[in-house]
Amino acid sequence: MPSSPAFFLVLEKDRRVHNGDIEALQQEYKKIHPASQLGHEFNRIMGSDVVSHIQSVWTAIHPKIVAIGREERVNNHFINELLTGLPNSIPDDDLQVLAVCLLYYLAPDVNTKVDVSKLVILMKVDESVQEIHITTTQPCVIMKGVLGQGIKEAALFVHKNIVTTFEPKNILIVLLSAYYSYNMHYTDGCVNFYTALEVLFLKYKIDGKKARLGALVKRIMSYNPPC
Repeated sequence: MPSSPAFFLVLEKDRRVHNGDIEALQQEYKKIHPASQLGHEFNRIMGSDVVSHIQSVWTAIHPKIVAIGREERVNNHFINELLTGLPNSIPDDDLQVLAVCLLYYLAPDVNTKVDVSKLVILMKVDESVQEIHITTTQPCVIMKGVLGQGIKEAALFVHKNIVTTFEPKNILIVLLSAYYSYNMHYTDGCVNFYTALEVLFLKYKIDGKKARLGALVKRIMSYNPPC
């Protein structure tokens, strides 16, 4: 769990979710910081170029997570609902968003309501940001578009304030670096998800009490698609 002090931007109090789409918000708030600043701060806190390392590992394992998710859909109605209607072949940016959502469902917190909107909110093309109900003050991303047909816009919100817009393919880096940069505790319902990321990318040790999570991480790292 993030514990290092953060020296990142402080948001203006009036930067609230309001009418308009993500692109309009970006135009209105010229001071919105680029997502790269989150990455730079993450690297500074960790003392090394962890962003490049994570990107390299993520490139290799996100297709594995999607493949495992497809295998588990018969056992998990959340996964089945997410995958229903999706073609087998989708743009890679969307595939990375899908992998994040699937990992969340594959690593649910025990005795906590499953609610992927604490992590990712997918807007319909004709929706405005004002219509979206953000259920957490912790870092979450709002994405506009149809999963599988090309996510067009993405933005990070913290304390229900817009922080930055980013390319959908950077969803994992943005989420993880936000927690470290803002020195926040992982929100209830997402602890196992972020613990899995720390084990996969930052070589953290997994708690012996989390045997199922440890097995999932091993499955991801050793996964070979069936012939």
